[in-house]
Amino acid sequence: MQDQINSYWVEVYKKYALPFACIVFVLIGAPLGVMVRKGGFGVAASISLFFFLLYWACLIGGEKLGNRNMLSPFLGMWAANILIGIAGIILTVKTVKETVTINFNSFKKFIPKRWQTEETDINENS
Repeated sequence: MQDQINSYWVEVYKKYALPFACIVFVLIGAPLGVMVRKGGFGVAASISLFFFLLYWACLIGGEKLGNRNMLSPFLGMWAANILIGIAGIILTVKTVKETVTINFNSFKKFIPKRWQTEETDINENS
């Protein structure tokens, strides 16, 4: 009986946690977009995919734990928003202070030379 009650509470909390995720992703995306200027689309897409998969895994895991009464339904559904939201707030504060820049120049050795643009070569030589 308690499992069924928890299942209903999980669904109620999910209805509120998923829309709130939009705010959490803005808190993560805006600072990362500012910090990863030179990375290009591939780096931005990779970072976005990483945070989406992290959120999704936490959400599904929290849902299962909440349904099985291993974690409170509230905490199970809101844990992903809380964890990623805290990371987003930290990134936002660091971006506002302009203290963080992510540099991906060390990864250029993995990109084939024919894919690199002349602009990249010009920036490296100056």
